[in-house]
Amino acid sequence: MNPFYLALSSIFVAAFLLSAILVPIIRSVACRYDFVDNPGERKVHAVSIPYGGGIAIYLSFVVVSLSPLLIIYSHLEVDFLKPFV
Repeated sequence: MNPFYLALSSIFVAAFLLSAILVPIIRSVACRYDFVDNPGERKVHAVSIPYGGGIAIYLSFVVVSLSPLLIIYSHLEVDFLKPFV
């Protein structure tokens, strides 16, 4: 298998797994703090729908996007990134 496709597929799997882990966590936090869209006469849903799924997907995107940069910079002699690596 081509190493490029292997790296690309591993990035996709990492983003999927991280968002699959974060969505239920963010959902429970949203329900706990009443950060939900309540049903009303102009709404289609009949139960409260928690907000915040996009936050989990965005966080997984940022983590997966920045992790290769941190790995690359960890092998360089850059002092200002040492606390993050």
